[in-house]
Amino acid sequence: MRAFKIPLRTFVLLLTLVVCEFGCGRTNSGLPDIFKTDALVRAAAKPQGAAIKGKIDSMTAHEETENGWYGHFDIQLSSGTSGQLLTSYQVEVTKALQSNRVSITAYEPPPGGLNAEEGVFRYLYAWSGGTGLVRVLWGADITNHCEMVVVFSESRK
Repeated sequence: MRAFKIPLRTFVLLLTLVVCEFGCGRTNSGLPDIFKTDALVRAAAKPQGAAIKGKIDSMTAHEETENGWYGHFDIQLSSGTSGQLLTSYQVEVTKALQSNRVSITAYEPPPGGLNAEEGVFRYLYAWSGGTGLVRVLWGADITNHCEMVVVFSESRK
């Protein structure tokens, strides 16, 4: 049986591609593309048959190395509670962070828990090119209604 040999040029090219896949030349963590949409909110609210009205705006960057968005969502649930919605949203945020290969450096849980009428939780994260944060604030005035503000910010080194 003949041994499989890879030419040196092919080996170097493959190695470069693998290294770049894990951070070389990335201008962001990949998360801005996720958080500038309402996809995570919709995924979290889908099991509860929610009607979502929302707006996402860009935040003014102080430097070219910063970017951010904030979204304001008015969510009407057809079943379940706002606590269930927030639990699902927190799972979606965690999955997004983990699937984009960032390190969660800090998590600040809501002081009153996810079932509180109002609250905030925050994730801080780092990736090879910088740092970022996801902050979620909410208010739930009645069982089937929740207003949520999501703030996303990322800075490159």
